[in-house]
Amino acid sequence: RRETLPHSLRPRGGAPAPALPIAPPAVETIARRPSGGGIRVSIRLRTNGAETVTLIAPPGAPIRAAGIGDRAHRFSLGGPEDRSFLRCVGRRCDGAVLDLILAGPDPVPVTLVGTRSGLPAAAEPLLRSRPAWARPQYAPDSTTTVTRVSL
Repeated sequence: RRETLPHSLRPRGGAPAPALPIAPPAVETIARRPSGGGIRVSIRLRTNGAETVTLIAPPGAPIRAAGIGDRAHRFSLGGPEDRSFLRCVGRRCDGAVLDLILAGPDPVPVTLVGTRSGLPAAAEPLLRSRPAWARPQYAPDSTTTVTRVSL
């Protein structure tokens, strides 16, 4: 069926699947301190096996900048209706420390998406039911976890 997932802006094809005990990525807040009229939040990424970790902030989220160490750059160039995305790819993401500059002291809710290549063994029935002519489009099969956190 076609559905819009929490980490996507457009409908995608999907099928019912069992809930599996796959640990999603996590963030550990290391520090919250004043910074230039806002708050600098330092977080450590925990990938829990994901190869890609994406933080998605809702439209209008008060995130001014994001970066590593002293290299924070303006976070969003979009309009007030646009969500903001911060993506980390590769093994070095596990344990990476990121800094986000928030406009104010209130926590910001974000969606945390983890993606890993391939499908778990429990997806074998789904693969067997795939027509022989069907193939993944644009990217190979992957396993995605979605969770929500506050920064």
